[in-house]
Amino acid sequence: MYLLYLLTGIILACITPILNFEFLGAKGVAYCLIMILFGIVVLGFLILSIYKFKISKIDYISQRTIVSWEIEFESKKPSTLCYGISLLSGVVLGIYLIFSSAGLLNSILLSLALAFTVLGLWLLGKKRFNDTKSSVPSFVISHIGLIYGDRIELFNGISKGITNAKEENGELFLDLINGKKQENLRLAIPEGKKQEVTDFLTDLNEFFSGAEDGEE
Repeated sequence: MYLLYLLTGIILACITPILNFEFLGAKGVAYCLIMILFGIVVLGFLILSIYKFKISKIDYISQRTIVSWEIEFESKKPSTLCYGISLLSGVVLGIYLIFSSAGLLNSILLSLALAFTVLGLWLLGKKRFNDTKSSVPSFVISHIGLIYGDRIELFNGISKGITNAKEENGELFLDLINGKKQENLRLAIPEGKKQEVTDFLTDLNEFFSGAEDGEE
């Protein structure tokens, strides 16, 4: 679907200077097309960079995995933010062009072009992010972060991290801190992951013991 939106946006943007060929001339049309393509590249870089950062967090955590497995979790409802942002960007550009005496037709075409292009790029970034996220387990503990369903968090060792962990009756209990917020997670440990969890808890307890000795 993102490809359809992108193509629609690019076509609408490129049609606009062509429709104004008599006013712009051949050189003017060529210049406008170059600037349109340049603008799309810049826009794509900005939007995809947002998802590139999110993807890098997943890669960073998964490359340092200590223990992981699949869990059942309730997925977040699909966000409509991308549709709202694309619509808003198109409306704002359309209003600006109308007040800049760009003409009603040109304003409509370019505002639609921007809206479709933003939406297409946003959905492309979202697809890349979801593809990356689906390639790793839904629960991952690493030295520097945690993946828990739709949550992806990096630890800083001060205000974000694991404060306590234990295993009881085949379940893993984690105490997390995120700023002033504290949270408890409870997960059933798969049979094949029990040794990994034991090793993780041993290493974590040794780390906490070393930290306490250092404070003393």
